[in-house]
Amino acid sequence: SSPNRGLDHLLAIWPDVRAAVPDATLDVGYDWTIFRHQYPAWASDLEERMRTLPGVTYRGGLSHGALHDLLRSAGVLSYPCSYWEVFNILTVKAAAAGCWPVTVRVGSVPEVVLTGDMIAGIDWSQWPGGEPPHEAVLWEQDGRMEPGKTDRSDLYGLRDEFTARYKDALIRRLLNPPTAAERAAMRETVIERFSWDRTAARFEEILFGSDLTGRKDAPCPG
Repeated sequence: SSPNRGLDHLLAIWPDVRAAVPDATLDVGYDWTIFRHQYPAWASDLEERMRTLPGVTYRGGLSHGALHDLLRSAGVLSYPCSYWEVFNILTVKAAAAGCWPVTVRVGSVPEVVLTGDMIAGIDWSQWPGGEPPHEAVLWEQDGRMEPGKTDRSDLYGLRDEFTARYKDALIRRLLNPPTAAERAAMRETVIERFSWDRTAARFEEILFGSDLTGRKDAPCPG
């Protein structure tokens, strides 16, 4: 995913998480090049918090293999997403690696998180600005909030309520980690659901009808 889809929420609640779970650690992996250019003040603030918060390690950009190894070693994927995901591949990769997602019921996330913990997301119907909250935050923190745009207090009221609920869910899961059997069942379920064969068969069914599912000689459109 990307850091403007919930990392600021997670870092904001991290001191409270550590207070409740003193041995909790947080590993963050992402290449910040784009965000340093587009939103320098916001990116700098997050980087500073990652350097100074206890138990947080910033690992930079990761290869697919390194990300898989990190997910396999982690107990929980913390993803307090405030963005309407179309398809969140990170939660699928995490579950396939046996890493338990603690995330948000927003966009396509409920369709891809087959096992894990989800809370309700920010109620965007209450956001009068008509744009994703994270985008407004980035503009405001870089001093570019345009005159006439929604006052930040409206946004922060929604964010505070959301992050409080997410913090409670994350702490509950860290204090009550899933069993090895639950992790194994999650991994098996997601690998079966999103395997190449299953995905190809589903596309074939949508394109050509269920009677052609699995046929190697199914015609190509056009």
